[in-house]
Amino acid sequence: NARTRCGFMTGIFMIGVFAARIFLEPLKMPQASYEVGYWASVGQSLSVPFIVFGLTLVAQSLTKNGRSLPLSLLSTK
Repeated sequence: NARTRCGFMTGIFMIGVFAARIFLEPLKMPQASYEVGYWASVGQSLSVPFIVFGLTLVAQSLTKNGRSLPLSLLSTK
């Protein structure tokens, strides 16, 4: 239940919002001249820590109270 998992919905929200920002950022006009020529804009690079934090919240909520992450999420196959 998402209501009993502290941080789960917040993590999902942060992942969704900032992932959308990363994908939508190239569609807008560059606002600063120093952004031209870089592979990532400032908005994209500032979104990465928030996605990592969201992933951390989701992972902690799934492992809280003796729950563990499914092995399928951890496998690299």
